[in-house]
Amino acid sequence: LTRHPDNEILIEAGSELIRLQVKTKQVERWTELKCDFQRYDFIILADFEETGRRELPNFFILDFDAWKKVLIRQGSAFPVRIDGRSIKYPSNWKGIVLLSEHFEENREAWEKIK
Repeated sequence: LTRHPDNEILIEAGSELIRLQVKTKQVERWTELKCDFQRYDFIILADFEETGRRELPNFFILDFDAWKKVLIRQGSAFPVRIDGRSIKYPSNWKGIVLLSEHFEENREAWEKIK
């Protein structure tokens, strides 16, 4: 288990390398959300909006397929290239603006990380 820049945690599991990317927000939306994504990556979105000081945030756990689904749902406004194993963005792309409702089905979906 290793801590890396950009809120990344790397987990070595046998011959696989699993990367967890953690993104947080305290306001209505995530802004400029851009995650370099490979097949065994996960995004953990922590939503601190409307949580008290001693409350846990709402967590949304997205695997490759869930993140791909979010991008596709957002339509052609987001010029990403999706192939079977990775998601790539143009070099000048700033990221996507998302609300929790864009991936509600991934709330507390910790079972995706096994």
